[in-house]
Amino acid sequence: MATQHLHGPKSVELSDTEVMVTLLAHNASWFIRKFIEHHLALGARHILVIDNGSTDTTIDICRDYDRVTVLRNNLPAKLHESEFRSAFSQKVARGGWILFADSDELIELPTNRLSRLLQYCNDRGYTCVLGQMLDYFSDRPYGELRHLDYEDSIDALDLYSLRNMETIPYFDRDAISFSWFLGRNICLHPEINFRRGGVRAELFGENPFLSKHSLVRNLPGITPMSHPHCASNVTLADTMLLVRHYKLAGDWVTRDRAAVKEARWDHGEDSRRLSALGDENAMRLNPLEPRPWRGIDALRHEGFLFSSAEFLAAMQDDLRKTK
Repeated sequence: MATQHLHGPKSVELSDTEVMVTLLAHNASWFIRKFIEHHLALGARHILVIDNGSTDTTIDICRDYDRVTVLRNNLPAKLHESEFRSAFSQKVARGGWILFADSDELIELPTNRLSRLLQYCNDRGYTCVLGQMLDYFSDRPYGELRHLDYEDSIDALDLYSLRNMETIPYFDRDAISFSWFLGRNICLHPEINFRRGGVRAELFGENPFLSKHSLVRNLPGITPMSHPHCASNVTLADTMLLVRHYKLAGDWVTRDRAAVKEARWDHGEDSRRLSALGDENAMRLNPLEPRPWRGIDALRHEGFLFSSAEFLAAMQDDLRKTK
């Protein structure tokens, strides 16, 4: 009763190799057009935007796209985040797969075609692909960066860091606060694990989980998002997605201040970042070991991402067949 349908089809039939992207958004107008166009170009069939009380032009921008559905629910996201994403995704999508992403995230695939990745997973009984989030940043002064639009920010934020990156085994109950939700999952590959920390830990004292069950098959018995970082009753694939994270893009200080003022979340990450600020215009983000962005293959070589030999061989065979 608290949900309004504002735009787009109320339901979408998906084949076994089609995806609907689900976004929970609040005042995401700065990100939303690039978000939509990136994921449609990635191969998504449809995008579901769950608007949580935006007062900017987020919904107006979404109305420009026929392959976008907008639902609005103003109940507090910090209390209902997983319910929103899981229940509304299964309400709109019939079959297929669901890809979860935030407005400041851009998903990158471990292969060149989304449908091929999904066919590979379907053939082997995999029902989930883990995403590893990587924070991008620039060493230029914040005063130079805060007025850039999102497209220019993506070009400017061309550094990342793997320092302060903790690796946690998938079923480590002591280290993972949400491990209860993982109990009935199947993970046969020890290289599939969780990450925590990274550049935000080094610079701001945060300790964020960086891993998410980003891509989930929409089947009966599966809970696509039982917790903001995981799905339940799934079998993990032998490859990973990259979640390019642009939390530190544009005027992120103003966005953090708004989030704190509205008390949108209880995790305290926004407050930690703000408490570490000095002169914000002169501020530069200078972790000890910045690395230039060189693509997904470099991240595999550095051990941040994993794809099995079987997966890479299958994708190479497919690439040769399509030439």
